[in-house]
Amino acid sequence: MQRRIPEAIAGLRLAKAHDPLYFFTATYLGWALTQAGEHDAGIAELRRGLELEPNALPPLTFLTFSYYSANRPDSAAVFARRLAVASSIPVRLGGSAFVLARIGHREEAEALVRRLEALPAGTWTRSSSLAFGYLGLGDTTRALAAMERAAATDGDLLITYLGVLAGDLWSSPRFAAVLRRFNLDPARMGGHAVAPASSSQWLTYYHTIVMVNHMKTTLNIDASVMARLKREAARQGRTMSDLMETALRLLFQAPRPRAPARPLPELRSGGHLVEIADRDALYQAMEGR
Repeated sequence: MQRRIPEAIAGLRLAKAHDPLYFFTATYLGWALTQAGEHDAGIAELRRGLELEPNALPPLTFLTFSYYSANRPDSAAVFARRLAVASSIPVRLGGSAFVLARIGHREEAEALVRRLEALPAGTWTRSSSLAFGYLGLGDTTRALAAMERAAATDGDLLITYLGVLAGDLWSSPRFAAVLRRFNLDPARMGGHAVAPASSSQWLTYYHTIVMVNHMKTTLNIDASVMARLKREAARQGRTMSDLMETALRLLFQAPRPRAPARPLPELRSGGHLVEIADRDALYQAMEGR
């Protein structure tokens, strides 16, 4: 966020040396290298992150925008389509629509926007994602309307996308009004220190929240267990997430062992008064005769 890219790359390389199998490190390092203009190295690292965790959406999202930033529209289109198929999350669809529209695949982008429009009005991030898709299509009127809807409710995570969405809207009074809804000063936001020359310079803001949104749950696992998990995943040629999910499914499906039944209580009754099979004698005993 502070654009201290060289420091970020150095720190991420240290993290990679410490744990070369963590896909998030590869993903962030790849994006940082791309931001530094090292597109080939960055994309290679992002692809490594995707290989480490093939089902993860963050590296797929970063690859989509990295190819777009590197002006490689064919590859950007391939990953934008993969992203749209892999996830129904509004944020992902909006991002795919933005990229596809900007590289000339307008019909596909419009189809994704229609999917977003078909979502229930109260779907979280729907308005922000529509703003993203509309802006990609060059429809600033509808993009601003979607942003205003988001700002009028709980924010819809719009604040995290304002950098990307701002690219073509700095001179719009309606956009300035949206900024004020979040207690942001349009004059300072539009100043030379932070105003983007193009929306592509603000993609880092989008990716930061995409990464955060994708995180589901943090598990505290003992380091020795994690080390064994990594070794076993490498041995089987599988991802750690896949191996962990398999283990959990087996745990939940396995029948739970039952504890042995406690012995029934015993007591000495002093012997039988009558033969209980003799109903007449039994009733006489009960009546005290």
